[in-house]
Amino acid sequence: MKNPYYRKPKSTAKSDISIQDNYLNFLDTIITQGYVFGLYNEGWALCATHTGQQSFAIWSHKNLASMLMHGDWANYKIPKVTLKLFLEKIIPYLKEAKYILSLNLSPEGRNIQVNPEKMLLDLKSTLYKLYISRPDLYEKLDLPLPRNIRIH
Repeated sequence: MKNPYYRKPKSTAKSDISIQDNYLNFLDTIITQGYVFGLYNEGWALCATHTGQQSFAIWSHKNLASMLMHGDWANYKIPKVTLKLFLEKIIPYLKEAKYILSLNLSPEGRNIQVNPEKMLLDLKSTLYKLYISRPDLYEKLDLPLPRNIRIH
């Protein structure tokens, strides 16, 4: 059966930046700004992978999310989700519901798909490195302490 939520890319252009570099860029961006963006209208916007697995879409910039506000998502709003709320409430829910994360989903269907557990570990690790190397910056950004981020 064909997945009705899967979008085929309109463009075949290749990026010079690797998926891993894009992922690390995404982490740096959301840590620096302290929040992510989602699409919400009486529930969060969900999409699906090419295998049909449910995916929770988040973006690092509001303008990236706004490009998807048409069709089924036309009436959705773009709320800011603080990093603290994202780490403490949303990621644990996604782990429990067995969803994956779809980072910076584009209208062509391009995105980075990440397991919530991996993202939680990577965020905790990155936050810890920042906490050790730049405690002054860490305080200014008002980020959750790495020791308070629960993996299990």
